Amino acid sequence: YSFCTLLIIFRCCIHSKLKVVKMVARALALAVALAVGAEASQIKWTGIVNDQQWTTANNWYPASVPGAGDAVVIDDNDGKDATVVLTVPTSIASLQIGDLVSTTAKLRLLAALQVTQSVDISYNGEIEVNSGVAALSTPKGTVEGKLSFLSGTLQGAYTISGKANFGSKAAQGAKVFNYATVSHTGKASLTAGGSWQLANGSSVTTTAGVDASGTDFQIMVAPKDAGKGE
Repeated sequence: YSFCTLLIIFRCCIHSKLKVVKMVARALALAVALAVGAEASQIKWTGIVNDQQWTTANNWYPASVPGAGDAVVIDDNDGKDATVVLTVPTSIASLQIGDLVSTTAKLRLLAALQVTQSVDISYNGEIEVNSGVAALSTPKGTVEGKLSFLSGTLQGAYTISGKANFGSKAAQGAKVFNYATVSHTGKASLTAGGSWQLANGSSVTTTAGVDASGTDFQIMVAPKDAGKGE
């Protein structure tokens, strides 16, 4: 090849590479823009209808039943204690319960709730899982307030510096820990009752005492796990 031919080939190669770099840069910029646009929209509990129902759109601001991709905040009901009841399977992005000094906030699960990012329960907040079909699933749960797991299924990693109520004399229901790790460091004893089933490497640890005062309390391991990792 002549020098001029080689120079033309070199310039073409450089030009092609620059086009590729620009295309990659544009793709990355688009991905960032889409990610920003896909940020969870916040929906806050107002309880204005006074029926305690999650599925009532006018109980939320803006007026919409929370669903996939939403960041849900439950703290009070117009300056009063708030209780929210979930009765249909639901998926959301994140959940924050309780952040005010003078009021309490509680979410009662009678159906399955999947939280794809995180759950944060402040010191005056509570989640109660209390039905055979109820479930709470999240990659990360931080509990400064109270987690009441009375019946149903628990899945995910939970750090509890507050209260852990996993059954009592009055709550003897079946509880399934599935891919669940619970680390309790609260001052009060972890309460236990009913039937616990540990599956898929689940574990429950506490640095406080355990109060298993109810009758017929038992811990079972899923047959296919044979106790491994539990």
